[in-house]
Amino acid sequence: MIPAIFSVVVALLILGAVALFALWVVLGAERDAAAHPDTQGRDL
Repeated sequence: MIPAIFSVVVALLILGAVALFALWVVLGAERDAAAHPDTQGRDL
């Protein structure tokens, strides 16, 4: 039972890390778009 719970926790940590990385990339793209007025960046 313990190994199954451990595998689930590891899977959730990996998914969380991937989600944070994706969010960081999206926020970085938004910041770059805002830094260049000539591009059509969304205003958040």
